[in-house]
Amino acid sequence: MLLIDSSAALRDNGHVIDQLREVLQSFLAPQLEALRGELRATAAETRAEVREVLAEVREVRAELGSEIHGLRAEIQRLDAKIDALDSKAMAHRGELVSEIRRVESVLSTDFVRMENNVDVRLGAMNEKIETFRRELLAEIKAAAK
Repeated sequence: MLLIDSSAALRDNGHVIDQLREVLQSFLAPQLEALRGELRATAAETRAEVREVLAEVREVRAELGSEIHGLRAEIQRLDAKIDALDSKAMAHRGELVSEIRRVESVLSTDFVRMENNVDVRLGAMNEKIETFRRELLAEIKAAAK
């Protein structure tokens, strides 16, 4: 009798399994299909958004590339201007140094000439003072006698 009972139990179990399978297929299968559809739609939306973002990134990169190119050109233009100003400054510096040396030479010559004039005049004054001193000493000696 055990064999019959076990065979009947297997049949009943098989029947329950079949019923479970039908329930799962009738209830869960449509739900899973709906989830698959939603996942596909979400994946498609995500891919579309990624494409949009990538397009925007490319656009921004192009704009930045253009701006960078423009900035580089401006920097080169400014470098050229700075170099030109540097050259002008060096040329003016050379002119100024030359003019300073010329003025120093003229002033040096003038100072030497003035120094010689002062020396001559001081010498003449010293002689007059010495002569005056001698005359005063002579008068003082004459008056003292």
